[in-house]
Amino acid sequence: MIVKLSCTKVTFLYLGFPEGVTNQVHQKVKVAGKVINNYKAPTSFYGSIAETETPVDIPATGEYLIQAGATWNTNEIVGESSTTKETLKCAGTGHAAFSIEKEQRINGEATYTPEELHAKAGQIVEYHIIVKNTGDKTLSFTNFQDPNCEKVKNVPTKELAPLEAATISCQHTLSAIGTYTNEASIEGNEGTGKESSNTVKATVPPEPAFTLTKEQKIAGEAAYSKSELKAELGKVIDYKIIVKNTGNVPLKFSEFVDGNCENVKGGPGEAELQIGE
Repeated sequence: MIVKLSCTKVTFLYLGFPEGVTNQVHQKVKVAGKVINNYKAPTSFYGSIAETETPVDIPATGEYLIQAGATWNTNEIVGESSTTKETLKCAGTGHAAFSIEKEQRINGEATYTPEELHAKAGQIVEYHIIVKNTGDKTLSFTNFQDPNCEKVKNVPTKELAPLEAATISCQHTLSAIGTYTNEASIEGNEGTGKESSNTVKATVPPEPAFTLTKEQKIAGEAAYSKSELKAELGKVIDYKIIVKNTGNVPLKFSEFVDGNCENVKGGPGEAELQIGE
C-alpha cells in the first residue's frame, strides 16, 4: 500500500488484493493530532487495485503534522500499513484571526514573562505586547490601548501577513506598594474586532525599615559629629539623634530611650514619618 499526503487530501493506493471480490479496509487520518477518519467506517473497493481519497480541511495557514495508515482483514487477507507522516506548510481556508499577548520584566532583567513580578517602589516595569496574525488573511490593526503604559513604541502601522507578528513595547514606573495590574487591547479588520491581552501583575510588597543615628558636639560648637570628642570636666555635650524612614511605608515610633541623656526634645511624636523623611 502507498500513501500520499497533501494539504487538501490523503490518497491511499492499494495493490495486490484479491481479484473479483469486494475488499474492505479501515483508514485512519490525523491532522495536528486530531483524528478526521477513525477506522470505524470501512472503505470498500472491488478488485486487486484501488485508489481512495480522504479530504483534509486546514483551518488556518501554518505547519501541520499529517499522519495516515490503514488496516484490513478481508477475503482472508490480514494486514496493517505503517504510519506515513509528514509536516507540511499549508494554506488555510480563509479564516481571519489574531492573538494579543502581554509579557513583562523589571528593567535590567534578561527575559520577559507573563508571570507575576515582585519589585521595589521606583523600579520600572517594561512590557512587550505581541500581536500575531493567527489566521490566513492579511490583517491591519487600529486603536491600540494601554492606558497606564508610557513610552509606547512599535504599534503596527503596516499589514501583518498570516503568521506574522509585531511586538509593541512600553513601560511603567512602580510608585507605591501594592499590586499593579495591566492589560492591552487592539482592533483588527476582516471582522476580527477588538481583542484584549492577558492581565499581568507586578507587586511591590511592604518593606518597613528605619535607621537611628547619633551625633554629638560640645555645647557652643557649630557642628555635630559621629567622632569621639575630647572635653573638659563640666562641659555639656549636646546630642542629635536622627530617625530616618528608609522603607517604603510610613512609620510611627514609640518608647524612645536614652537613659543618660537629659532635656530630651523633638522627635516624631505621634506623627508618621513618611517614606524618606
